Amino acid sequence: MRNRLFAIIMIIFSPLNLLFLSAQEENKVMYIHSKGGNLDVIFYSQVDSIVYSKMDTDSVMHEVVCTQEIWSGDSVLRIPLSQIDSISFQTPSTIYKKDAVILTSEYQYWISRCDSLTLFFRKDTPSGLLSQTGDKLVTTDMNDLFPIGFIGMVKNIHQNEDEFVVECSQIQYTDVFDRYYCVVEGQCEPTKDGKLKIRKERTSFSAPLEPLQFNDQLEFTTGWKTSEYCELGGGISIDYSFEIQPTLRYVYANEYGDQFVSIRFDFDETFTTSNNLFGYFKAEKEVDVAKASIPVEAVPFTKFYLKAGPRIEFNGNLALSFSRSDQFRTTYMFTKGTNKNINYKNGFTGFKHTTVDQDVTMAVGSLSLFDGVFIEVGYGLLIEDWGKIYARFDAGLELTLEADLGKSVDDAAFSTSLYDRADDLVTFGLNVAYGPSVGMSMDVGSIHSGVNRGFMTRISLFEKGMFPVFEKTKFTKDSGNDGHVSFSTGGDMLVSVPIGFRVLDEDKKEIACEWSNNNFIGPFFQNFTFPFSIPKVNKKYTAYPLFKFLNKYEILASPSVEIGINALPITSDNEIISGNEVVVHGKIDSESFSVMKNCEVGFWVGTSSKLENMQKYSCALGVDRTFKLSVDGLESDTKYYYAAYLKDDDEYYYGEVKSFTTPEVPDDAVDLGLSVLWAKRNVGASSESDFGGLYGWADPSGENTSYDVMGDDGYTWVSSLYGGPSPVTNISGTSYDIAAMKWGGKWRMPTQQEMVELIDNCQWTPTYKDGVPGMLVTADNGNSIFLPAAGDRFGTSRRDTGQRGYYWTSTLNTEQRRNAYRLDFGLQADDYDWNSYARYIGICVRPVMDITN
Repeated sequence: MRNRLFAIIMIIFSPLNLLFLSAQEENKVMYIHSKGGNLDVIFYSQVDSIVYSKMDTDSVMHEVVCTQEIWSGDSVLRIPLSQIDSISFQTPSTIYKKDAVILTSEYQYWISRCDSLTLFFRKDTPSGLLSQTGDKLVTTDMNDLFPIGFIGMVKNIHQNEDEFVVECSQIQYTDVFDRYYCVVEGQCEPTKDGKLKIRKERTSFSAPLEPLQFNDQLEFTTGWKTSEYCELGGGISIDYSFEIQPTLRYVYANEYGDQFVSIRFDFDETFTTSNNLFGYFKAEKEVDVAKASIPVEAVPFTKFYLKAGPRIEFNGNLALSFSRSDQFRTTYMFTKGTNKNINYKNGFTGFKHTTVDQDVTMAVGSLSLFDGVFIEVGYGLLIEDWGKIYARFDAGLELTLEADLGKSVDDAAFSTSLYDRADDLVTFGLNVAYGPSVGMSMDVGSIHSGVNRGFMTRISLFEKGMFPVFEKTKFTKDSGNDGHVSFSTGGDMLVSVPIGFRVLDEDKKEIACEWSNNNFIGPFFQNFTFPFSIPKVNKKYTAYPLFKFLNKYEILASPSVEIGINALPITSDNEIISGNEVVVHGKIDSESFSVMKNCEVGFWVGTSSKLENMQKYSCALGVDRTFKLSVDGLESDTKYYYAAYLKDDDEYYYGEVKSFTTPEVPDDAVDLGLSVLWAKRNVGASSESDFGGLYGWADPSGENTSYDVMGDDGYTWVSSLYGGPSPVTNISGTSYDIAAMKWGGKWRMPTQQEMVELIDNCQWTPTYKDGVPGMLVTADNGNSIFLPAAGDRFGTSRRDTGQRGYYWTSTLNTEQRRNAYRLDFGLQADDYDWNSYARYIGICVRPVMDITN
């Protein structure tokens, strides 16, 4: 990717008026560079997903991928792949000039106020913090002291009674920055004169503004009278709305003097129509109990009239409704760059894309019986029903039955759209109804036509529904991936309805569906609970209440609840156990995750950082969601890579790839898979089968043979040899350690604990090496060392040579301080153990070395 601009903006400000704004997470952006030099800016907060598509910018489907689709909410931007040069996601830092003085919080503490380009320092400001003439001052902080930041060069400093006054002159950004970036995103609102005004704020410009909206309703009806009291008719009503939301995006960059400006206006336009085609029949009877008319002499054959009385009306309706929403985004963008090495496409560019959301056609039928009174006033012909303009008021009792009759019932099993807009459908009720209306009508023969606009207010006396009400839908996890879905169901039902639940995945495919053994009739709320096991981790499932309309049609209802377990593996630390064994650790980053069916955890390990070249090892998951793996048989002084994984069925999720390097094993050392490396030969030996020297404990010279160390009582240690009367409890690695003194480096005597580890974790076999008797000590990893049976030395006399082996540890026997612990073995299979013996006895020393990276 070419480094034209950087994708994530660290400082937000307007270079035209020195407006500095702190960077916000939602103002992070990515840049799409086109081959012609044009640049498109898209904010992270607007992007839902980015995918390849076979549909071109004209919505024509091709056989091969041809566009990059960028989805934001319900809209999509398609950019031809042939035009894309690169997409940039880089995070730059702000680079200041070396002579720039940054007004940090320490400086700001001493500044009492700021007036444009004048700073006022407190009188007690330390001289070291007080600005000097020629200083270039800058801060991108946005606070009460510097609402829009500050940039300026000190030209004059003087002192008044209470403070120091620092006057600055305006300078260019390039005087204090080598690199700085800004992004401004703001919505626009129209002024009274119709022009757009940019809304500026010192935050991320995320405050919502009301868009420009237009909406209205049109209705046309035509009817035919079949008798004096009955009428058939039909018509169309159209609800339409149009809204527009302008948005400004302003990007400015300056890097080492090269500048780039991108100003972009997005006009998000939505045009929505809701259409209803309907037919009706109406039978009504009005009795004019009170009636009066006043002829209008100025207009012959016309009159004003008033009438009132009781009225009964029976209505039936059948309506087909559908809606369509077209969403447009029209973009105009201006770019300008001064970098001579970049072929920017300067000037204005524009494009438009559209998405369409169309509802399923719905058929609705209703019956109503109204019994009440009316009063009507109007102006019309002498024979008023031929033509009139009127206003009236109706009031009475209304008995209603409304139901959904169309194919949308069949489509409602996997969508809540029918249920969500069916609040006043499929009900049987009795209401007090009243309301005004105005209209005009004309009767010519049997044809009746007219327009009537009004509304009725209804107060329900009772209502029986066929759609239940649901609330408190939730999922409760029990253990593993098992849990249960529950919700409350209420409503006064006309007939009982079966109740169930359905779970859909992100692709609206059914995952589970189950029905209760009990139907619901109401009116009081009732709780329903259904078991459900989450199939996979890191997937989103949605559970919905479900019921059967007319005991036949399945209707998906709301509210729904999202179900899922987000569980991602984390690669943790490692422990070097030996030169060829390492323990690696991992965990699952999820409080809700526990052992689940079909799930597996473990590690990929190998000498390559690419997962496909590693070897997989599965592990057991602990109750604290941690897991570990001991890997042995590794090569010494080798870098290995490892990554934790979580496998759910056939899908893998990986943690970060980390590495470790096994320690180097020197030529004289053997890795037995224990906590230390063991030497191949004894101190003073030239080969593995050589006895080497026989040394007293804590004799770093290896030359002392005296055993005259005790007092006349035979118990008190009086000599300064072999650690003296008060020896240290552990001489490993000290100046008393003959292995450390003779061999140097990291070599030292083994401790009692390390000798016990050797005894307990290896196989001991009496054998001969180069004709010398001893013990072959073999580890689980197959490596081994040979310990020759050199016997011991009392004074200058050697004992048990070729029959037993003795090897010092560095640990003192604190209960019998004249003794130290040692290894003691014979030439029988089970004849090996540890004990303590007098410190002045000369025996072998086999060095060890700590394992380090």
